[in-house]
Amino acid sequence: MASWNGNQQKFQGKRVGSSLVKILFDNSGMQKLACTTQNPIMFCFLRKLFSKVYPSPEQKLVPDNLRSLGLKLIRGRRGVFHQDTFIVEDLYSRCLYPKIPESKDQIVNNWFKNALKIKEGLTCNGFLFIAEDKK
Repeated sequence: MASWNGNQQKFQGKRVGSSLVKILFDNSGMQKLACTTQNPIMFCFLRKLFSKVYPSPEQKLVPDNLRSLGLKLIRGRRGVFHQDTFIVEDLYSRCLYPKIPESKDQIVNNWFKNALKIKEGLTCNGFLFIAEDKK
């Protein structure tokens, strides 16, 4: 049986992931999508699909009306959640990657490095993202 890692290159760049997310989101009845990540590529992916993603390099502080939702979503997870930035210190017991990948957007990469305190490509911190308003 082939592993996903062996097949992922067949699907990269072919919009399979974005198509799947769009189909699932369209059929879910949900108005927002949330995820936690250490990966700037994931942020860029969300930004391609949704008009608004909080937080962002342009809007580092999360709007007040989303902060209570952020608290609910992160409840029960490890780490220290910062309501204003949606950064979660020590969200992960170890870094999820051998080295945090970089996106093609240097502004996003720098934001992640600074906000998540990435040192030598590693961190245990993560973001909670909330995306809304499908493109």
